[in-house]
Amino acid sequence: MRATFFKVLAAGVAAVALPAAVLTVGSRGAEAADEMPSSIVEDYSYPGAAAIPEITLIKGDGRITLVPCDTANPDLITVESIGRTVFCFAVQGDSGWLSLRLDRVFLVGAGDQKVAAKVTANGVTDTVNIGAGGIESIGVEDPDFGVLLELRATPKA
Repeated sequence: MRATFFKVLAAGVAAVALPAAVLTVGSRGAEAADEMPSSIVEDYSYPGAAAIPEITLIKGDGRITLVPCDTANPDLITVESIGRTVFCFAVQGDSGWLSLRLDRVFLVGAGDQKVAAKVTANGVTDTVNIGAGGIESIGVEDPDFGVLLELRATPKA
């Protein structure tokens, strides 16, 4: 009788211990999955954009970057906005694109490359093409001026 009791007890302990062991391993597997590094997928978000409060830099290919303005450097793309500082962008390589949002823009300078500036003014979104070394007024007929949405640089030639 005593042997039967221990067999039943052992079977009961095994029945409880096995699901607990599986549960422990299963939950550790979930923790391990959380610890796994995420895959590297480029989302083209502009790094450090949140630290620049006057302009919203959304995403790009990394070839057009916001840089300090240097009047001695005619290669920079310049963007002027009412009530704000002048913003300057450098293009690395022959071409690039940058999605952004800058309100009250009135002037874009192309620097040493051709630039296409996507702008909304008077409720209409349009692309303004600016030749290398050129300057174009943007949204001056709109009382709120223009909203710059994108810059695209293409090779000089």
